[in-house]
Amino acid sequence: MAGDRMGTGIVGSERQRGIAELLEHHQQVTGRSVEVLGDVMRVDT
Repeated sequence: MAGDRMGTGIVGSERQRGIAELLEHHQQVTGRSVEVLGDVMRVDT
C-alpha cells in the first residue's frame, strides 16, 4: 500500500518537512509560554 511508504518520494519528504516545522513552532510556543509564566509569577510574588 502507498500509505505504508510514507517516508519515500516527494510527498513523504514534504510531509517530513511539514512535521519538522510544526515541531519547531510548538517548541517556540512552549518556550514563550514558560517565559510569560515566569514573568507572571515574579509579578505576583
